[in-house]
Amino acid sequence: MVVTWTTFNITDSLVEYGTNSLTNIVKGKMTTFYDKGDSNRTWFIHRVIIENLKPGLKYCEYLPGISVSIYIICSENANFSSHQLSSRL
Repeated sequence: MVVTWTTFNITDSLVEYGTNSLTNIVKGKMTTFYDKGDSNRTWFIHRVIIENLKPGLKYCEYLPGISVSIYIICSENANFSSHQLSSRL
């Protein structure tokens, strides 16, 4: 599964995840996007690949630079359902 998110600040491209607690960490890559439009902002795009997730299990994830945690439920046909939680688990 590929997890992608954006921030306005430089943060680590890490995803902490697990089924009962955040016991695994995967490092990814960050690229910089310069918006030359009216907003004239710099965006940092983070991309992390998580492998070997088990179908049917619920995983909790935390992304640095984002103030919420999410959880995903894997299915056997490679479709994922994600939900945003109100705070870090």
